[in-house]
Amino acid sequence: MSINKKLILLLSIVGICTVACTKENVDRREEGQVTIIPLWEEYNGTYHPMKYYFYNVDKTSIFPVVREDITTEGITQTLPVGTYRLVGYNTDASEDLSFDASRNFTVVANFTSYPYSTVPLDLCIVSADNIVVDDRAQITKEIAPIEVKTKTLRLRFQFNGINVVTLRGALDGAFASINLLNGKAIKDAGNVFFQANPSEVVRFRISDLYYSLNGGNESSVDPPLYESMLSLTLEVKENDGTTRTKTGELSLERIIGEIISFYNDIPDDILLYVNVENFNPPLNPERVVIRIDEFEEVLK
Repeated sequence: MSINKKLILLLSIVGICTVACTKENVDRREEGQVTIIPLWEEYNGTYHPMKYYFYNVDKTSIFPVVREDITTEGITQTLPVGTYRLVGYNTDASEDLSFDASRNFTVVANFTSYPYSTVPLDLCIVSADNIVVDDRAQITKEIAPIEVKTKTLRLRFQFNGINVVTLRGALDGAFASINLLNGKAIKDAGNVFFQANPSEVVRFRISDLYYSLNGGNESSVDPPLYESMLSLTLEVKENDGTTRTKTGELSLERIIGEIISFYNDIPDDILLYVNVENFNPPLNPERVVIRIDEFEEVLK
């Protein structure tokens, strides 16, 4: 082979190597690895299968990276460079829970509040903010799962001088959705509605119950934003046999404030005695008066 041909072959090989190396530099994605280890011994010693969501807070248009862990020992996930928020929950939680991942940077757990569910919630969460992934980094985060608790609210009705046929109502300021980033109630989930036999105790499982700043602790750093209201619609059978619809509403602000003052918190299970009667004198025959004169903690 002549010198010219050897030179051409050598230059070709160098060119191919240069293109390949350049292509590698262009195509290689800057990424790192994150290992999540749930510390079950700090929860209750019980392992659960988990589902994890990694949200890239630098790029709001990017869908979260979702991983499931059926080994219960944790996961290692490769992620593009960026800052991430982690939200995780156990997938073997009670069957009456539904999970909504459509909100920005979090997952919301919704549960049936009425009819009241007797299935234990059994929900735990793993979450973390500001997980910074650098190029070629290997990060390990040990996180203790947190138990998510709900409260039970019971209403026992007494109708004074009113023959109630049907009972419908709504609780505004009581919520049945939970932000799995922090275990707090989602405050924009709307009213909790119910329809019940007038003689039964109406039972709710709620994520929280709020009263307004004026009725609460004004020194609170993060005061509740919603005033809790109880609204009722009654089908009432009159003495002449006719049926009339009557309505009424009551702010729960005072009674919730008294409960918090008495227990220094809202107990996990509370019973309110609700008295309903006609106005006297009958200023408005289409309206009723609602009072709550008594409450008690339900001991389990």
